Amino acid sequence: MTITDRSNAIPAAHPVLAVISSLLLCCATLDATAQDDYERCQTHYGVSGVIEIDELTTIASGGDIEAQYCLGVALHDGKGVERNPTKAIEWYEKAGEKGHYASQYWLCLMYKDGIGAKVSSLEARYWCQRAGNSGNPEGMYAMGLWYLSSVIRDRDVRAYIWFLRAANAGETEARTMLELLSSQLTELQIREAIKLEEQGEQ
Repeated sequence: MTITDRSNAIPAAHPVLAVISSLLLCCATLDATAQDDYERCQTHYGVSGVIEIDELTTIASGGDIEAQYCLGVALHDGKGVERNPTKAIEWYEKAGEKGHYASQYWLCLMYKDGIGAKVSSLEARYWCQRAGNSGNPEGMYAMGLWYLSSVIRDRDVRAYIWFLRAANAGETEARTMLELLSSQLTELQIREAIKLEEQGEQ
């Protein structure tokens, strides 16, 4: 990791939209990895549908990026092994640093919500942004949520930029957030956000 400031608290949330966005995120993703991801891991690394954790650990330790992610999934959800979100983060980070966007996405959420590690707004932003920049629609959406919960001066405009990217990439929840933000932003702010998104603004 390149981030050294591990904040213990997320900045004050947006008075209205952060509550709504947190509910949307909670319902979809809070503390369980996607079942289809684990099933994909079973297909790649399992025998008769069963993953041998010791063998998967050996493969992951050898640097296999997908095995590192799958081991993180198993530890995150307690699939075939005792649940250990802290260890899951370690393996997600190994894969995430190599560009594995699903690992980056889960790191974003886990640091945001304090799952397996202390809550850290900066760590969450680091991984959200990496996931979003890799083209992951969920990562783009999570980056929008991060901005809404921040104390950055133009957080609503920045959030709009990322929700717009996520919506354009097919993330349906992002369209809901765009509608909510549109009722809060002025027409000038929306035009600014669209222009900045077109320019590739972060």
